[in-house]
Amino acid sequence: MRGLFAGGPPKPGASPAAGEAQGVDAAGALQFVQDKWNDLKNAYVVIHQSIWQSLLFYANQSWIDWDDARKVWQPQQPSDDWVPRPRINRFSPTMDAVISNFSALPEVEAVPKKQDNPTAHIVAEVCCDLVDYFIVKEGLKHQQGEQADKVGLAAQLFVLEGGVFTILRVRKNKLGQQAKQAIQPAMGYQCDVCDKYTQSPATDAEAPKFCPDCCNPVTPQPTEMMQPQMDELGQPQMDDVSENEVTMDIGNMLHAFPRAGSTSMDDSPFFLWAQRHTLDDIFFGFNGFEASPDAVWPDGYSVTYEHALNFWYTGYSSSSLQVKDSCMVLEMYVPPKKVKDHPDGFYCAVINDEAAKTNPWDYPAHPFTMAKYLDLPTIFFPRTTAFDCVEIQRENNAYEALIKLHAMVSAVDPVVVDADSIVSEITGRADKIIKYRKLNPETEAPHRMGAGKLDEGVYKQRESLHAEFQNISMAVNAVRGQQEGAITAASAIQQLRSQAELMFSKPAANWRYFWRDSLRKAVLFLQKYYTFEQLAQILGNDREEEIRAFMAAKLDDTVDWVASDHGLPRTKDELRQEMMTMFDKGALDINDPAVRQRAYELFGETGMMQSFNKDATNARLENQMFKMGTGQPGQPYIAPQITPMHEPLEDNAVHLYFHADQVKSQDFKKWQPEAKQALFEHVMQTQMLMEPPLMPAAPQPPTQLGGPKTTQGQNPAVAPPTPVPAAQ
Repeated sequence: MRGLFAGGPPKPGASPAAGEAQGVDAAGALQFVQDKWNDLKNAYVVIHQSIWQSLLFYANQSWIDWDDARKVWQPQQPSDDWVPRPRINRFSPTMDAVISNFSALPEVEAVPKKQDNPTAHIVAEVCCDLVDYFIVKEGLKHQQGEQADKVGLAAQLFVLEGGVFTILRVRKNKLGQQAKQAIQPAMGYQCDVCDKYTQSPATDAEAPKFCPDCCNPVTPQPTEMMQPQMDELGQPQMDDVSENEVTMDIGNMLHAFPRAGSTSMDDSPFFLWAQRHTLDDIFFGFNGFEASPDAVWPDGYSVTYEHALNFWYTGYSSSSLQVKDSCMVLEMYVPPKKVKDHPDGFYCAVINDEAAKTNPWDYPAHPFTMAKYLDLPTIFFPRTTAFDCVEIQRENNAYEALIKLHAMVSAVDPVVVDADSIVSEITGRADKIIKYRKLNPETEAPHRMGAGKLDEGVYKQRESLHAEFQNISMAVNAVRGQQEGAITAASAIQQLRSQAELMFSKPAANWRYFWRDSLRKAVLFLQKYYTFEQLAQILGNDREEEIRAFMAAKLDDTVDWVASDHGLPRTKDELRQEMMTMFDKGALDINDPAVRQRAYELFGETGMMQSFNKDATNARLENQMFKMGTGQPGQPYIAPQITPMHEPLEDNAVHLYFHADQVKSQDFKKWQPEAKQALFEHVMQTQMLMEPPLMPAAPQPPTQLGGPKTTQGQNPAVAPPTPVPAAQ
């Protein structure tokens, strides 16, 4: 492609030709991307203006003006040095309070669509395990190493910009090299004495006439076999061995360029993502493409809002620092059956006006997932309370400046001096006496002119603006107990929390749906791009049947995805209080091992919970011992000698619970019959220890010789009737 569009051969180290992708018109895709970029790069100036205003106010740059000519925000220039510009920032703390409502990742799990379908239960369990793996791998629940706080960044963009994207990317990791294999002619023979078939790359002249093991005469026949390919020097040709890796990135709304007039991701026939990357990132992320620095920006202007933010926050304003090692990357996503000229869809990445990467649409779902704080009807981009808070902060700045100016004037009241008098130096200091002499009997003494007083409405308006910020951040204040009056009653706090949850109910629901769909797509990508060996490495080598059922299933037809709905985030102390309340009301069975497991998670290593953790660990270890046995590999199974502990030493209920959980698992079906039988016997021994002892039978009187005999069906516990003595 470099030779096609640049008029010369490919440069050393350039990426492979984009036209190698089967079924994609690379030249048409490149032209499509360039046309849409020229149409859209200046189409979203207004929304970018609102977003950057919110970001600048969050960075405490609240005295800014919009320059229509340069299309940038710039600091306000006061008319003179006397005009005050107080920096009382209520915007950032309020935004922090709102962001804290979305700082936690909701619990997402898969549930089977049909409860009577055992395969659906197996697939749902695998999906839940893969979700847990992906969350930890991508640092979504807690940061991993040097990774960024992705959930925290998503929450900030969600509130400050009104929306955020998750981007699923498939990257190839090089594992090593292996020799190229190809089908080549060979010779094969069957030895009747050894009863084995042997193939050899030898030719007819070099074919063996006798079996090398038993010297039995054989008749070689021409055949084919896989053999390493050799180069001109006789060395084997090598192929790179790689595996796919699915990762998740957080996308900024400033880089999204949908079709103008679209209302949602599904409504947009194409989606253009324009983001600047460093040259090193481009080299490793786009097949070794050698990019050159440029000065192209998402909004089409050479001087952007980003320059202003960097200047105010980091101290530099030169664009040369931002363009010397980075360039614009245009990524176009066209799903199938959306654009008539490209009915099969495609993905194309354009760098330096060249198609660096072009692939057919092979995604199981759209890689982008969008979250909206609140929908704005008929508009693709959302709205957020941050845009409203910017105007409240701007209005608050005006009133704060007016009050400060009045205070500055009142602090130095002017001195009024009569024209018919002679006065000493007026210094403005209260400890210096002003001396004067009258030139006229009616001359008045020098005096200060009292300043006026601001109308009470000014202060009331400022208080109302402060109340607006307080109202918006009410949710966090209610949770932390910082509301007016320091309300501590449980009923009052619950009422405030209900009001706060109602205020943020729709954004909170959108936040949950956003992560639910993002993790659903992540599992779809893992199913499509990961091999059986990779999934086995994640889930365990003992779950072959479950992995094969997962890889063969249509996930959207097999499982549903749900996200937890708990309103505002709750602290660990609140969860403890809820559990204690349920226990006081008799709603919990503390003897249930599942309940005790939850209590252990909340209360930690305390007394009974510490003992429970040890009992559970011992039971799990015994399960492994029963599965593997105590014999050597290749020898007959030998059941381990494990005797259930007596009740005072170990909780047999917990012991039995984890053994029964192992029996119900899919892995238990693949155990050896001897191992199954050994575990069953151990379970029966444990159950016998748990059963209450039988009451001893009442002692029976000895049977007298000649006395009445017990007949069949008669109760032996009933004493026989006493014989009546004969009359004398």
